[in-house]
Amino acid sequence: MGGVRRRVTAQVAVVVLALAGLVAAPSAALAVKPLWKLTVVVDVPNSVAAKHGGPTLMLSKIMTQFGDVARFMNEDQKLAGTIDFSISKVNFFDGVPADVVHQPHPGVMTRVVYEEDQTEARGGSYGGDLPAAILHSWPTDRGGVFGPYATDGLVHEFGHQRGAIDNYGQDVDAASNPVDAKGFTSPTSIMENPYGVHTWDAFAAGVINRAGPGEGNVVPALASQSFPRTIRVRVVTSSGAAFRGATVRLYPVEWFSRSVRPESVFVGKTDSSGYLVLPYNPFEPGVGKGAWDVRYANFLVRATTTNRGSGSGWMPLSAVGGTYYSGATTHTVKLVLR
Repeated sequence: MGGVRRRVTAQVAVVVLALAGLVAAPSAALAVKPLWKLTVVVDVPNSVAAKHGGPTLMLSKIMTQFGDVARFMNEDQKLAGTIDFSISKVNFFDGVPADVVHQPHPGVMTRVVYEEDQTEARGGSYGGDLPAAILHSWPTDRGGVFGPYATDGLVHEFGHQRGAIDNYGQDVDAASNPVDAKGFTSPTSIMENPYGVHTWDAFAAGVINRAGPGEGNVVPALASQSFPRTIRVRVVTSSGAAFRGATVRLYPVEWFSRSVRPESVFVGKTDSSGYLVLPYNPFEPGVGKGAWDVRYANFLVRATTTNRGSGSGWMPLSAVGGTYYSGATTHTVKLVLR
């Protein structure tokens, strides 16, 4: 069992942690939503349980934490269903969490393995490959596995379990942008920086809603299937007039690189209405490259002219996907010449 010397299993009755059961007066809107049950098996090292008062107290804390995770996932009301966790069992073991995290868990969507150390732990990670698992790893000097940031981290990891991307993987440091020296930070979202944040961006909410209650261990790469029919650029002057003949270039941002590549992957010109309709999807979904089966995370879109200046803007996957889930068929990046 990969270093696990002894395992003691505490069979826990299936506990429903619906948000409606955790607040005094749930809203009527919440009450009419379907219940989306996410099944979980939890693994806890005996050493971690001992730090938190032993198995019985550890079980109580786990139930409370999963109640908080459900509450935070449902809080902003953007999800079409009410997330509800069902913990099938909690295993206590001696050994190394990394040896347990990828063990099969048939009939259960996700395995969550707790890990706590005095040193800087990993902060949580999700393995989307079979079997789906979360390593819930937090250092004691940051509150350990039950600290406020740790619980927020679990919300983020379960966002991945439902198909949401790491929005911060689209971000760019200004110093690493050789084209126009501007940076990019994704808007506030659980999937950008979850600490103290209980709000889904439109793309994350859309993907999670598309996944719905789901089946099995892993949600498919829904991000690669979430693009509007048309992606286009519009270039206007500072007064708002359409500009014909502007040269438009797309500079890609690779996942988690925090940088803009200096070479463009596409060049085109705007028409008489100031529009340029891209002839293909520059994100290159479904090619087997890049995170979530999408090759590029973001683009710096830049328009240049011979005598009217230039303009630039960003085209992150989360914005384009958010357009798709709004029901629109066209995503437009507007650039203003300065």
